[in-house]
Amino acid sequence: MKLTIIAKVGKKENKIVKINDYAFEVWTKMPAKENKANEDIIRQLSDYFDVPKSAIRLVLGKTMKEKVFEIAK
Repeated sequence: MKLTIIAKVGKKENKIVKINDYAFEVWTKMPAKENKANEDIIRQLSDYFDVPKSAIRLVLGKTMKEKVFEIAK
């Protein structure tokens, strides 16, 4: 399953806001440096969908606010 993620980095809390079945806004406390925000987004998606982090892959948008992740189920 592919998901569009809008990353909100440097926030005061971590949370996931569902926009529709395939789009989410993910807030992370981590900065957008050294891939820390992407790693935290993967961790949050892993918890949200109850899948291992290894099942989640960043497909597009490593340095952009809008990203595409693929989750293998």
